[in-house]
Amino acid sequence: MQDEQARLFEAIQRQPIAGYQIVKLPRQKNRPAREAKLAIRFAALTLCAPQDKAHLSALEIWTVLAKEEDTPEGVEPIEWRLLTTLAVQSFEQACEKVAWYTQRWGIEVFHRTLKSGCRIEDRRLVTVTG
Repeated sequence: MQDEQARLFEAIQRQPIAGYQIVKLPRQKNRPAREAKLAIRFAALTLCAPQDKAHLSALEIWTVLAKEEDTPEGVEPIEWRLLTTLAVQSFEQACEKVAWYTQRWGIEVFHRTLKSGCRIEDRRLVTVTG
């Protein structure tokens, strides 16, 4: 499995940089909010079924690599490897997928608020009989 991952990531790394996208990274525990300049690469790839699952058909996917350049000293650079079944045939489409991915922070906060603040898991729907 590790070998297949390596080949997948090597394949996207070999793609030319399609352009750059600036993303705003929100503040986290020990990290202030900042902007990151991401080099965007993308490619269509075919994932073959494992040898022991030869009856399965190959899967066409697109992959986007968003890798930070010019990282501030002492900061770990961002490197996102996104896989999707949605077409990524242009730089604009690749940037769209990266923008969607950045929405996860807001979604995580929303879910944490529902679980902790609203205690949503403690609430159960029941049928009221009359």
